Amino acid sequence: MITIETDRLLLRNYRVTDFEDIIKYFSDEEVSKYEDFYPMSEEQVRDMITE
Repeated sequence: MITIETDRLLLRNYRVTDFEDIIKYFSDEEVSKYEDFYPMSEEQVRDMITE
């Protein structure tokens, strides 16, 4: 697991406890228009988190 932390920022890998926030982001069609992914299902997000 990679973690980078400063006084104002924390970068880390996804955690299972992040699921609700991640699904909101990755399933949003408006967001995916500007990113390099298509809207994801709950199953796809769960697989991504557990990898």
